[in-house]
Amino acid sequence: MLVNQIGNKLDMKCKLSINSGSYLFRVSAIHNMVMPVFLKQTNDGLYLKAFIEKGNMDPVLKNVMYSVESEERNNYYIITEKAFDDNVKELLDKLCEIPGLILGEPAIESGKLVIRFRFHHNYNKAVSDVLSLKIMKSLFIDKIEYRPAEDILTMLMKKNQRTPISVIKYKIPVEAYEDKNILDIIKKHNAMVEIIDSYKNLDYFNAVLFSSDKIDGLQEIADNMYAVKLKTVILEKLREKANNTGVYRDNIFGTVEGNYIVMTAFLSSFRALDYTRMLFSNSYELTGKNTVSLDIVRQLGDDLLKYL
Repeated sequence: MLVNQIGNKLDMKCKLSINSGSYLFRVSAIHNMVMPVFLKQTNDGLYLKAFIEKGNMDPVLKNVMYSVESEERNNYYIITEKAFDDNVKELLDKLCEIPGLILGEPAIESGKLVIRFRFHHNYNKAVSDVLSLKIMKSLFIDKIEYRPAEDILTMLMKKNQRTPISVIKYKIPVEAYEDKNILDIIKKHNAMVEIIDSYKNLDYFNAVLFSSDKIDGLQEIADNMYAVKLKTVILEKLREKANNTGVYRDNIFGTVEGNYIVMTAFLSSFRALDYTRMLFSNSYELTGKNTVSLDIVRQLGDDLLKYL
């Protein structure tokens, strides 16, 4: 199964714009900026890392970067803030409990924290229950868009117009993955999983399994769509590296072709090289050799869609 065959099986989407009065959000509002954000939960609370590409900065904003506590990299700055409102953490925690709900990359857009997510219409009531408590809270949610979703690649292409995203498609040998039961299911049913890469540090991955036919014994979300848990050191170590450096993975898909696991990840283009380095370093650390075979590393475009 390819990503383009998933279509809009998660057929609903929601976009929430959340208010904040912090300095970082005021800078975004003044300069009409879009900043990708990475959210990370620690023992001390929920933190956000905002990423500002150097190529998008005017001279005034460059001066602002020198006046705040920021980390400088080759082509971007990172500003870290503790989450401004416990309601953000509470909202995310509740949404992540809904089977098959997948969060997109958060962003600060023109002074608002924007949270996007996809889910199946069978869970409209569950999502509505979570949102109802936060929408009634004064001055928290500024705007909501709740409607049917396009197919996944159309949504990714739309995001690509807001902030460029890249696709990294690679293969690793089947023997590198410990959970052989899930691999057997994927192979037998011509299935694909989309990993729900939670902002929490869990010792497993939640995932949505898209199948070409019915599978018994799994938690059903809708027809031929199932909620599953994955546990594997190779993905856990990769997640740990990515979380520690704030690399958000928009969508991660996995399938099995012959003796290989084929992974397809979508992420902000300015972090694509960082993530590719992590793939290789992770392989050497775990096995002492390179087990990664790259298929695609480049910005998403129409010419790539038939290969995904």
